[in-house]
Amino acid sequence: MVSGPKKYEIAYILTPSLTNEEALIISGKLSTLVEEAQGTVRHREDPRKRRLAYHVKKQDYGYFGWITFDAAPDILSEIEKKLKTMKEVMRHLMVVGEEVPPQPLRTFTPRPESPKVSPRPVSPESVPVTEKKLDLEELDKRLEEILGK
Repeated sequence: MVSGPKKYEIAYILTPSLTNEEALIISGKLSTLVEEAQGTVRHREDPRKRRLAYHVKKQDYGYFGWITFDAAPDILSEIEKKLKTMKEVMRHLMVVGEEVPPQPLRTFTPRPESPKVSPRPVSPESVPVTEKKLDLEELDKRLEEILGK
């Protein structure tokens, strides 16, 4: 059963022993591989050398790139077989692409400033009195009482 074309994406990692120009040539070969299998390339991201998150075939670095394309589902196995035979491709992943609707741009709206609160003036009457004021004579009497003199 042949159905209409679907959106797909191939992500791949090329060996780090290639030069930048050789990596671009291999990326072009991958695009022609998809086109030869009756697929339509929508976008091709040129591979760039990246540090890998973990070792792939004992390598720390690799050229990472991807291709998005439209193709009939029955030709994916053909593309997969050809990808596995390419010795420059260390790892690849082919997934069904998802149509993501464009999101409206978010605009920044600053918060309204809170009103500035000015400090109230402090009057001597508004300060609570916590201590009773003593004069010196009264203080001496109290000390004598406490010390027992």
